[in-house]
Amino acid sequence: MLLMLLVAFSVSFFVEDGILQNHRLWLLIKALFRFCSSSQYRKLQRQLEEDAKWPPTSQKDFAEEPKSGAYVNPVYDEVGEN
Repeated sequence: MLLMLLVAFSVSFFVEDGILQNHRLWLLIKALFRFCSSSQYRKLQRQLEEDAKWPPTSQKDFAEEPKSGAYVNPVYDEVGEN
């Protein structure tokens, strides 16, 4: 009885750790079968990876003109431009 319990535990432990929780194995299986996720997020991510103009680096894009009279320190505005 103890031997059967030990074998059952060993098999279940190997299946769980060796197969189900092995991230590299699942990535390999997905690559072999060319599986692509059907979620909207992944579809958008794949489209952006193929777009040569993304991300835009030569422009600043604002939603609207700032209406508050907030002060913007010019030192912080030019940090990424050098």
